[in-house]
Amino acid sequence: MDNTLKFYHLSYHPFPGTGKPAETYESTDLRQAVAVAEVTAKENGVGLLTGPVGVGISYSAFCASGKLNQTQYTIRYYPVCDITPRDFYKGLCRVTDTNCQGKGKEAMIAAIRSHARMLKEQGRPLFLTLDNAQNIPSSVLQDIPTLVMEDYGIAPMMGILLCGTEELRDRIRSLHCESLLQLVSNRYTFRGLSEQECVAYVLHKLKLAGGTEALLTEDALNALHAASCLGNCRMLNNLMRKAFQIGAQAKRTTIDMDVLHSAAKHLVF
Repeated sequence: MDNTLKFYHLSYHPFPGTGKPAETYESTDLRQAVAVAEVTAKENGVGLLTGPVGVGISYSAFCASGKLNQTQYTIRYYPVCDITPRDFYKGLCRVTDTNCQGKGKEAMIAAIRSHARMLKEQGRPLFLTLDNAQNIPSSVLQDIPTLVMEDYGIAPMMGILLCGTEELRDRIRSLHCESLLQLVSNRYTFRGLSEQECVAYVLHKLKLAGGTEALLTEDALNALHAASCLGNCRMLNNLMRKAFQIGAQAKRTTIDMDVLHSAAKHLVF
């Protein structure tokens, strides 16, 4: 990859898929994720971010959490894998720094609730991002209102941002989690980058790495949206990485349609 960077006079690879929050391109999806996180934190409710695989939900949620006031909230991130309810709560106790003496599910739920109540009373309520939430066990999804709400449903104690694929939304509906849906204060479905955003995203990333608009022909820029499965961030990053690699190997000073087509043939989602 060093030869590619040298050939195009780039200081680093501009399309790693993620980056420092300060370098993030603020797409419509990202701005909406920030808005959902802010409302969820303020209202101590439940926020819902869903969309197709690869559109940047996890990274947007990470950036959105980072924009919250660290002095006002106790912010925690929990990436969920395929685990049992008991292991989920063990992990949640660890992530939230909850001290639980008991080993059973009910004991852990009670300990987490007590910890959340204390944080709220101290003026720094818990804000929890549950990433890959489509993997959350069904019984845990049904437990979320119990986790969030004070006794007798008086008021919410924490904010939970559920982030996942479209499967998450479908599972919540199929489980008839009416009490959970009633707690959802804000939600957003990711759409991917628009045609204009695809161009702006690529140029933004190139500029940060020392490149210019001249590195891509106009027709190649205009074809980015279609070539990346209609603005799928993961596909776009993969496409651009491969395009610059192919272009450098062929000594092409610009990424044109021929290079872009060649790169698209090698795409792996």
